[in-house]
Amino acid sequence: MSTKKFSSIIWKYFTIVNDECAKCKICEGKYSRKGKGTTSLKNHLQRKHPQEYALFLKEDSAKKSADENVQQGTSLQTVKREFRQTFFNEYIEKLKMWDNTNPKSIKIDYLIAEMIALSDLPFQHIEGLGFRRLLNHVVPNYVLKGRKYFTELVCSELYDKVSSKIKIMLKDFEKVSFTSDIWSDSSSGVSLLSLTCHGITKDFIRKNIVLKAEILDERHTGDYISAIFQCMLEEWGIPKQNVHCIVRDGGSNMKRACTLSDINNIDCTAHQLHLVVKEAIKNVDAISMLLTKCRKIAGHFNHSTMAKQELEKIQVRLNQRVLKVLQDSPTRWNSSYYMLERLDCIKDSLSLYSTNNKIEQFDAEEWILIQELVRVLKPLEDTTKKLSAQNICISDVIPLVRALNKLYDEIQISANSGETLNISTPAVLDFLSSLKNELDYRFSEIDKNILFQIATFLDPRYKGKFFSDFLIKDIKQKLLTALETEVNITTTTTSTEKSNAVRKEYCNNLEDSMANMLDSDDEDEESENQISYTNANLLTEYAKEKRLSRDQDPLKYWEINSKKFGGLSHMARTYLSSPATSVPSEQFFSAAGIIYDPHRNRLLGDKAAKLLFLKYNLQLINFDYDI
Repeated sequence: MSTKKFSSIIWKYFTIVNDECAKCKICEGKYSRKGKGTTSLKNHLQRKHPQEYALFLKEDSAKKSADENVQQGTSLQTVKREFRQTFFNEYIEKLKMWDNTNPKSIKIDYLIAEMIALSDLPFQHIEGLGFRRLLNHVVPNYVLKGRKYFTELVCSELYDKVSSKIKIMLKDFEKVSFTSDIWSDSSSGVSLLSLTCHGITKDFIRKNIVLKAEILDERHTGDYISAIFQCMLEEWGIPKQNVHCIVRDGGSNMKRACTLSDINNIDCTAHQLHLVVKEAIKNVDAISMLLTKCRKIAGHFNHSTMAKQELEKIQVRLNQRVLKVLQDSPTRWNSSYYMLERLDCIKDSLSLYSTNNKIEQFDAEEWILIQELVRVLKPLEDTTKKLSAQNICISDVIPLVRALNKLYDEIQISANSGETLNISTPAVLDFLSSLKNELDYRFSEIDKNILFQIATFLDPRYKGKFFSDFLIKDIKQKLLTALETEVNITTTTTSTEKSNAVRKEYCNNLEDSMANMLDSDDEDEESENQISYTNANLLTEYAKEKRLSRDQDPLKYWEINSKKFGGLSHMARTYLSSPATSVPSEQFFSAAGIIYDPHRNRLLGDKAAKLLFLKYNLQLINFDYDI
């Protein structure tokens, strides 16, 4: 007989006779076991002994549950064992340091490179103990490279990748305008010439791109600057005929450079306004003397910590907002306005301070002079701020200057007639008259400049509002000439098939007015007179439309009506691309001053230029470059 252990509960009621027979313990009957199974035994128990069979079912069910629990316990132990093995493998993996080809390591390299450029950090920053401890804690697998590695990564690989992206973006512009400026740092002996590109995309989105900060190794002559311009345009693959104009300062060397380069150029409006105020101040002795006194008082507080603290205590005691005394800058006229405005604002606390300290005081007449001077300069400050905004172009210059002149005329007439108490001081009236004369002198020719004329006319907020009928007629004629030249250029530089497609587009846009003039059979032989007629109707239809309100976006208008006005919308993309000031280049160089701090005053000009390029353009491309 087999000694095999039987685990089924049924054997509690049967005994084994042999391999094919079992005996019931209840009735002592012998029963066959076909196939050595227990099914026949269970059937006997169910038929002959139902009470024992019910007991069997309960016991069998309990046994199966116990067996399942044992099995689940075994599975759980297996899972725990596998988890421990996985955790151990991961721990071992973490102990391994990434080599230079590891994708995660490469990504961190580029993120550190971005950080250096964006935050104006010296390259030695990555060798600092604090930065190394931070990275070692956050990413223990990462091997931090040295300063030389990151210098090469930032100024070579990262710069090249971003440059490639920028070159692709430039292709989206038909014509571009530039702002340019020169910056010098005496401590490092570095001079840089900036080139900032301004254009409007096919989707009528204005974009400003910092292209270059070129090192100037020679004297800043017009001839030398012109040669640098040519090199920068060639480097970026921009044909000279695609350059609409350059916005520059009033320096004779910059003017000569633009003339030699045969590029349209205009004065920075902000510089012109600076000269207006500067000359007006120079013409009124009382104003000059007042500003000298203001600077002396401002210097007293800016050079003495104790004086600052005492003034702050007085302001707190008077329940006033704690404000510092501002010092003006000789290169920014509006800094003088801010200095005067601040002095007027803290008049009470300043007067109280001066009674207990040896410092010059303003008398009653001088305080009135300061208040009236602030009132007169406020419109100029508002105009300067508006013209320096990023979305402002030269189309806003004529309207804003006209509005400024009109406002000063009204103030002057009102003051002279005695109808207002706002302006009564003779010195301020003289200053106001001098301002008017300087504005007329600096901006008298602006209406005659074709760049300003057409840009203003193509701004749907203004159109011909600020021009005489004679001048409007002249502007339209200039636009017609430009439009015909544009069509001729398109015809000669593209295939006949593409030229036909362009002309068909014009036909579709002006279908109602040109249905009886253009015949599909003779499109290839379209005459210049027909083109002129088409363009003339474009201008007429544009001029007839209602002007947009001042707060609406002119580029949105041209985006919506680009198909309707065809070639005229291309003109708008060109003429509205020019900013009103060279502020973008000046802001660019304000960052250069940060880059050349005491920790990196030996930075080479070429590296500084590339750092500046990355600082402004990484965000422009949304950090989308191939690693």
